[in-house]
Amino acid sequence: MDDCWHFLADDVVGRLERYTDQIPETELSSALPITLRIPGLESRAKQRISTLSATQLNSVLGEIEPLTEMLDRAVVLYAESGSFDSANYRANSLIIPLASAFSLDQITRIIEATAVNSQISGSFRCRPALVTLRDHNPNVTVEFWSNWLPDWLGRSEADVGETET
Repeated sequence: MDDCWHFLADDVVGRLERYTDQIPETELSSALPITLRIPGLESRAKQRISTLSATQLNSVLGEIEPLTEMLDRAVVLYAESGSFDSANYRANSLIIPLASAFSLDQITRIIEATAVNSQISGSFRCRPALVTLRDHNPNVTVEFWSNWLPDWLGRSEADVGETET
């Protein structure tokens, strides 16, 4: 497609760019993965990711491997949870399924969000989300979890894990 892109008329390029910016919700899961593979639309598609709701992001994630932008968006959405229900939904649909894909920086931001957002820390899926993050990221050291695992979760040696550094 990269070779063909340069031969498209300007009005066609403009239409494709506008479509990428405003992909209808009903077409997101099929169209966004395609636009991400077109070099001329990739940056706009990544920008579109930054505006997705949790439900929209979840539908797209079912179609493709998560990109850094998608993982970052999942972290932002989780951090912005404004109710116990939204925190539970986002933990179940975004954080837990993507646990093994998050970077150390993203995990740190998830834990920081948990510490400052009472809607997350008070949600019943908070602990399973943190435990899943720990269990699916064996390269993260025990010291990291010891320093970050919130006391309000009832930290114990079993919670921190027996993973070696």
